[in-house]
Amino acid sequence: MLKNMERLFSSDEIKKTCRGLSTIFVFLMCANASAQKLSGNFLISTAKLKQTLEDLIVQKKPIAGVYETPLTFSSLIPISVSNVQYNLDWKNVSFNPIENNNIQFALVEPQLDILVPKLEIDTYLVKEVNGVILKVRVQSTCENIRLVTTTDVISVLAGISGSAKSDHVNMSANITDVNLGKPKLSVQNLKCSNIAGFEDLVADEILQQFTQLDFYKPVLLSKMNELLAGQVEKYAAKAEKAIKDQVMTVDGLSAPLFSLLQINDQYIDIGFSLNNPNATLSNITGYKLNSDGAMVVNKSELQDYIKQSLSAKLAKLSYSSKTITELDKLTRSRFKQFFVWPALMKLPKGQELILRPMLESLSFTLKPDSYVINLNLTATAGIWVMARNEQMVYLRSNLTASSNVANAAQVKTTIQSLASSAVWDQNFLKRYGASKRISTSIVDSTAEKFFNDNWATANLSVLKLTDTVSTGLKKIFYSKDNKLYFELNLNN
Repeated sequence: MLKNMERLFSSDEIKKTCRGLSTIFVFLMCANASAQKLSGNFLISTAKLKQTLEDLIVQKKPIAGVYETPLTFSSLIPISVSNVQYNLDWKNVSFNPIENNNIQFALVEPQLDILVPKLEIDTYLVKEVNGVILKVRVQSTCENIRLVTTTDVISVLAGISGSAKSDHVNMSANITDVNLGKPKLSVQNLKCSNIAGFEDLVADEILQQFTQLDFYKPVLLSKMNELLAGQVEKYAAKAEKAIKDQVMTVDGLSAPLFSLLQINDQYIDIGFSLNNPNATLSNITGYKLNSDGAMVVNKSELQDYIKQSLSAKLAKLSYSSKTITELDKLTRSRFKQFFVWPALMKLPKGQELILRPMLESLSFTLKPDSYVINLNLTATAGIWVMARNEQMVYLRSNLTASSNVANAAQVKTTIQSLASSAVWDQNFLKRYGASKRISTSIVDSTAEKFFNDNWATANLSVLKLTDTVSTGLKKIFYSKDNKLYFELNLNN
C-alpha cells in the first residue's frame, strides 16, 4: 500500500500516503479472524501523485539506451547504422484522463537526443550529365552524428495492478504505450571525411529516414518499463516489510484487489475490494479532499464488517475464572455464592469456570453531512459461563455508549447505559436443580469496568508504520450518501 495502487510509482510521499491508507485499512481489520468482505476507495492527493511521477520519471535522470539492431536505409545513399544511442529528458509531467484502467500522462517539453557513433559509407553514385553517365565511388566516414528530436509532448500510458496479502505484497506496473507525436529533428555535429560538403547530403538523408522510422519507440518503451519495474519492486519490498512490522496481525485476509478509478485535480481514486472479487467499485464524486489522503467506506458495510470480524474474533477467545480475581474468590466462597450466585453452590468449591464471549449485534449512529464528533454505539454482547465443559448460563449485556472522536489524539468513550440478564441452560437447571437467581448488578459493574479499562480510551492520532514513518488520523467525515471518510495526514 496494496487491483492497482501505489505500487503505482514510488517516492517517499506516495509511499507514506499509501502506507497511511494501508495502516488504517489494517487497523480496521485487526480483529478479523475470518474472511469478511469490505470494499471502498483510497483517495490520494493528486499533487502528491504528481510529485511521485516527477520523482520517478522526471527526476532529471534521463532515460538512456542503445538500439542495437542494425538499421539499413536504401535511398540515394545506402546507409547502415547500428548501436544507435538515445537520451530522453523532459521538463515536467501533465495528466490526462485514465483509459481502460490505465493512468495516462504526458511528458512536457521532451527532448530525445539520438547519437549515431559512426557511419561508414562505401557506395557508387550514378548520375547522368549532358547525356553522359557518371559513376562515382563515394567512400566516407561520419562520426558522432547527433540528432535532436523535439515534440510538444510525449504521452505515456501506464497500466498498474497489484494485490496485498497479510504478509506479502504483489505489484506490477508497465508502460503500455508511448506516443511520440510528430517529432522534429535537427542534425548537429556532423562531420564526414574525404568529401567536402558531403555532410549536407548525409544530413538530409538522415533527417528524411529518421523522421519516417519510429525505431526508438520500442526501445524507449522497454527502458521505461525497466525503470518502472525496478521502482515498483523496491516499493513492494518496503511495503511488505511495513505490513509485517505492524503490531496487529491480520488474520483471514485474502488478497485485497485495487483498481484505478479516476484522477482529478484533487485526488487519484483507487478502489479496493477485500475478500470480494465480485465487488462493484465506483468512483467518488463531489468530495473535496482536505488532507494528504483518505480511506472511504460505506458506513453500513463497515458496520457489518466490524461486527462480523469482532464476532469471529471473540468466538475464538476463552477466559478462566482463575485469572479474574473477583470471580475466583466467588468460586471459593460459599457465603458469597449464597447471596450473589446460588447456582455455584452446586459445583465443587473452587471449581474453575470458563468464560466464552460473543457479540450478537453492533451498530453506530452518526450525524450526516458533517465531521464526526460523537460516535454513538449500541451493542449486545454476552458471555457463556461453562462449568465442567458444559454450558451453565449465558450473561447477556445490552449497552449504549458514546465515543468522542473529534480529537483523534484522545478518543474517550463513555457508557451511557448497560443492563445484563441471565439466560440459563435448561439442561443445567434440571440436572442440578439450581436456582436461577443471580446478581446481574455484579455482571454490570464487572462488564463496565472491563470496558473502561480496555476500550474506553484510545489514541488514533499517530499510527506507526515503520521506525521513521507514521500517519495520523486527522478527521472523520460522514456524508449524506452513507459514506465515511477517514482523512489522513502524514508525518516523518
